[in-house]
Amino acid sequence: MSEADPRMDDARSPAAPELIDSAQFAALSLRAIAAWQARELADPQAPPFVAGIPSLQRGAVWDAGQVELLWDSMMRGFPVGSLVLCRTLPSQSSRRHTRDSGWRGEEIGYHLLDGQQRCNAIALGFLDPLDAKLAEADLPATLWLDLADTERKAGSTRQFLFRVLSKAHPWGYKSNDSADTLGVDAIRKACAKLACAPGQRPQLKHAWPTQCELAVPLAWILHPLLLRQMRGDSLWRELARRCRQHADLPWAVSVADAIDKRSVDLAPLDQALENLRASRVIALKVQPEVLADGTVQTSGPAGDETGGIAAVEQLFQRLNSAGTVLRGEELAFSMIKAYWPRIEESFDAIRDRHQRKQQPMPGSHLASLAVRAALMNAKPDMAKLPAPLSISRIRALSSAADERDQLLNYLGIANEQAGGDDYRSAPLHGDLAQVDHWLLYRPEQDGDCGLPPVLRTSMARRTPELFLLLLYFAQCARRQALTPEQSESLRPSILGLATALCWFSDNPANAVDKLFGQRFAGRTLSPSCFQHALRDCKLGFGLRSPAQLAACVPEAQAADLQHKPRWTLRHVAVERHADAEARERDDWPFIERALKDRNLLLYAQRAFLAQRFPDYDPANADTWKQSNRPWDFDHILPSATLYYTKANASTSLFREWLNSTGNLRAWPMEENRSKADALGTIAPADLAPSLLNEDQHRAYEVARADVNQPELALRFAATARARSIRIYAEWFDRLGIDQLL
Repeated sequence: MSEADPRMDDARSPAAPELIDSAQFAALSLRAIAAWQARELADPQAPPFVAGIPSLQRGAVWDAGQVELLWDSMMRGFPVGSLVLCRTLPSQSSRRHTRDSGWRGEEIGYHLLDGQQRCNAIALGFLDPLDAKLAEADLPATLWLDLADTERKAGSTRQFLFRVLSKAHPWGYKSNDSADTLGVDAIRKACAKLACAPGQRPQLKHAWPTQCELAVPLAWILHPLLLRQMRGDSLWRELARRCRQHADLPWAVSVADAIDKRSVDLAPLDQALENLRASRVIALKVQPEVLADGTVQTSGPAGDETGGIAAVEQLFQRLNSAGTVLRGEELAFSMIKAYWPRIEESFDAIRDRHQRKQQPMPGSHLASLAVRAALMNAKPDMAKLPAPLSISRIRALSSAADERDQLLNYLGIANEQAGGDDYRSAPLHGDLAQVDHWLLYRPEQDGDCGLPPVLRTSMARRTPELFLLLLYFAQCARRQALTPEQSESLRPSILGLATALCWFSDNPANAVDKLFGQRFAGRTLSPSCFQHALRDCKLGFGLRSPAQLAACVPEAQAADLQHKPRWTLRHVAVERHADAEARERDDWPFIERALKDRNLLLYAQRAFLAQRFPDYDPANADTWKQSNRPWDFDHILPSATLYYTKANASTSLFREWLNSTGNLRAWPMEENRSKADALGTIAPADLAPSLLNEDQHRAYEVARADVNQPELALRFAATARARSIRIYAEWFDRLGIDQLL
C-alpha cells in the first residue's frame, strides 16, 4: 500500500466495526488481528489492514499460561496491552507469522514492532484442530474452552477455563495461572482416555483436554460468533450441530448432549462472548518521521558499540527490554538483520534430512556463526578461527565490497530474486547438512555411532565455538571434494572430538581455539589430524579410559559402611587416595562428570530414543517456552524410596548413587512412574531399553523399609556403579576416544 493511501490514515466510520483507524492508532477486532496469519479470516467488507513481522524483530515466545490468561482477560472484558506498528520498513523483509498467512508482500502495509506474542495467541484461538486441510505438522498448538467451568478457580485468578494443548504436552497443562505441567498420574489417565496405543503419544489433531467436562475447540465458537455474527441460541445450536458431525469423538457427543438437554448454564458464556465480539486491541502507530533514519546503523563515538544504533533499534530496546540496551550477540543479530534482512529468508529455508524446517540453534547464534563461517570460507588458510563479531566489525563488513560479496554468496542471498531452492544450494546450507550428516544418529543402521538430535542441538546452542569448528571441517570436506567414503571415515573422530570438548571441557571455546591452531589450521582434513589431538593439546581436563575410571572409583565394601557418620563417594575416590589433594584437583571433576553427566546416558540410549521419539528434534522451532522434551529422567530406584529415612551409612550409600547415570534412564513422560511407586520395578520388555538385564534389575527392587540393610545398599551401589561405567564405556569405546588421547 502506498504512503498516500487514505484507507490507512483516515478515520473509519462506525459502519466498519472491524477497524477504527486514525493517523495515530487503530482499534482492531480479534478477527482482524487473526487475519494477519490466515487470510481467509479477513472481512471482505473491510479494507485490508495487514501487519507483518520485520526481520529484526526478536522471536521470544509465550508459554501456555500466558495464552490462557490473555483469553480469560478478553472474555471478561479486560483491556489488553496495545500493539505498536509502523509503516513497512523499506530495508526489512517481512518474516512469516507462525502460520503461512497467504498475504502477498505488497499487501503488507505495516510492520509489527511490539505485540507479536499477543497476536500469535489471538490467532491460535481461530485455529481449528479438526480442519481437514491442516496436517499434524501444521498445528503448533490448539486452544480449547471448557463450557462447564465458568466460575473463579481456587488458587487461580482465572474465571474461564481455556486449555492449551501443545506438541510438547498434548494432554494439556494444569489449570493454575502458570499452567504447570501435569503430573505422571494425570498424564497416564489422559493417555488412557485418548486411547493411545502402547508406546505412542497422542497427536494434536486427535487430542483434547481430558480433564475438562465440556471442552470444545475455541475456533468452533469464534468462527460462527465473529465470522457469521451468530449469538445466543443460534450460536449454541450451530455448535451442537457441528459436534453431532463428529459422533465418534466422546467430547463432541458430550457437548452436543449438554447443549440439547440444557444441562449446562450457558448464560455466563453468552455475556462473555459479547465481550469478545466487542473486544478491540489498540494498535499505536509510529509516525514515519520518527524512523526517518531507517534501519542501517551509523558509526558512533570511538569505542561505543551502541551509540550509532538507528532509531528503530532504540525503539525495539525500549519496547522489548524496558529500556535495557541490546548488547552482545542480540545487538549483533539485530545489526546483521538490519544490513542483510534476507538472512532470515535463508535461515527459514534450512531443512533437516527429512525436509522439515529447522535451525540448529537460535537465530542470534546462527547469524553470528554464519557470518564468521563466511569469513572462514573466504580465507581457508587462516591461522585462527574468526573472532566473535563486534559492532564495528559488522559495520566494516557492510562497506567492504569483497567481504560483503563473499558473505552474501555464502549465505545464498546475493541474488535478489533468490527463493527456497536457491537458498538451499548456498554453501552455508550444504555445510550445515554435512555437520548433521556427521553428528546425527542413523536409525536405519544397526549400532550407529551418531548422536540423538537432542544432543546435537544442545551442543550447537551451548558451545557455538565448537559448532564453528565443525563448520570448518565441513568446508574442508567440500573444498577437498572428499568422497562419501572418505567423509565417513572421519565421522567417529569428529563425533568423539566434539562430544569430548562439549561434555568434558571446562572451557570449550578456549579448547577449540587451541585445537584449531595446533591441529587443523591450514592442514588437509584426514584421520591423522585427529590422532592424539586431545592429549597433545592439553586442554585442561583429564579424560580416562573406562578401566581407569573403574580404578578411580573402587566398589564399596562392607567395611566402608562402618565409616561414620556416613559413606560418600568422594571419601572413597579422593580421601583414601595416597595423594588426596592431587586426586581432588586432577581426578574428581572428571569422576563426577563421568558418573553423572546425562549426555552420556542419552548417548547410550540413542537407539531407544530414535525408536520411541522418531520425530523429536529440539532444533525444530517450538511455540512454547516449556521444554518440548517428550521424556523425563526416571530414577530406576525411585527417589521416593529414601524419603523420610534416617541417615546412616546404608542410606547414605543409596543416596550417593541415586542421581548417578547408573540409576537413571530417559523414559517417556506418559510411562514414567509416579512418586507413589515404592519399588524400582520395571516390566521385562523395558529392561533392554533401560540398559539392564533381569539380574541387574533385582538390585533396584528395594522397599523403603529395607533401605537400612547393608547388603542391599552394597548390592545397589555395585550395580549402579557398574552401569555408570558401562554407560561411559559405550561412548568412550564406540567413538574411539582412546585414539584422540
